[in-house]
Amino acid sequence: MKNKIPILIALLFISSIAFSSTIKEFRTVTNSAFQPGEVLKFRIHYGFVDAGEATLEVLPDVKQFAGRNCYHVVGSGKSVG
Repeated sequence: MKNKIPILIALLFISSIAFSSTIKEFRTVTNSAFQPGEVLKFRIHYGFVDAGEATLEVLPDVKQFAGRNCYHVVGSGKSVG
């Protein structure tokens, strides 16, 4: 039993190095749903009573997040008096 422990530790060490050095690639998805510069405006209401307004805007700049290109989308909202 004592002879097997150093061998097991060596195998675990070697396997952890082998798996950590693999390159992980993210899948790519072609976006056709929206483009930079688009703005969506919503009116929130309960029946005939207006409650608020909301806006979603796709900013023209592309951000890097975790090594991937991402759109910067800003959402804002306000209640109506």
